[in-house]
Amino acid sequence: MSLLAALTKLVDDQLAQEGITPQLLAMIDLSVAYSPVIPFAGGTLENAVDVRAWGFVPDDDTPSRFEVLHSAVHNPVTPDSLKIMRARYLLAREAHYAPMYATLFGETDADDSDPSAICGDSSSQDHHADRGPNDLHRSCIFRT
Repeated sequence: MSLLAALTKLVDDQLAQEGITPQLLAMIDLSVAYSPVIPFAGGTLENAVDVRAWGFVPDDDTPSRFEVLHSAVHNPVTPDSLKIMRARYLLAREAHYAPMYATLFGETDADDSDPSAICGDSSSQDHHADRGPNDLHRSCIFRT
């Protein structure tokens, strides 16, 4: 194994411990307005900082470099580095708001819900057999 391959595996393993997977990174769209990022592992929403384009960039273009407004970040950062920082922010936001969401909306009781009415699905299969009611409702939202 080469040194580069060993370091790449080490970084990938470290990111996986944070919950950052290649699939998650592929979903992050940098053309969306500059949302906050968490530049370092272990950060919370309170550690989030803003980002802006590095240099002049026309409004319709996605920058090739970004400036992370944190004194310990060596700027400019690449889009790949920014995706990791944004993934940290999104995971921290999910961890912060998921308990509040569960408290406010709770788990739907399987006996009280009719998945075919919610999803517009008239199939007779048991929708609660594998994942539970909340996953069912999420899958209906994302179904195309």
